[in-house]
Amino acid sequence: MNQINQNEQRAIGKMRRNARALQALIDTIEATGGVCDDDHGNTVPVGDKEWPDLASAYLLACEALGRPPMHWGTIDLDTLS
Repeated sequence: MNQINQNEQRAIGKMRRNARALQALIDTIEATGGVCDDDHGNTVPVGDKEWPDLASAYLLACEALGRPPMHWGTIDLDTLS
């Protein structure tokens, strides 16, 4: 019985660490403006329009934690530079 409790405690600890890592990713993207859609329809970070994979990871992190993303829709990113 004690072994099961230890395994459950390890699993809970791992889930908490995973949630903190996802939250850190979310906080980083949101600190730089969230995400938007470029003029080609790609979702990209406002802070780095050349990194759509990072936007995808951000959206997945938001989904995993059950929170809405900071998504601005279509923005002309060249006017932000």
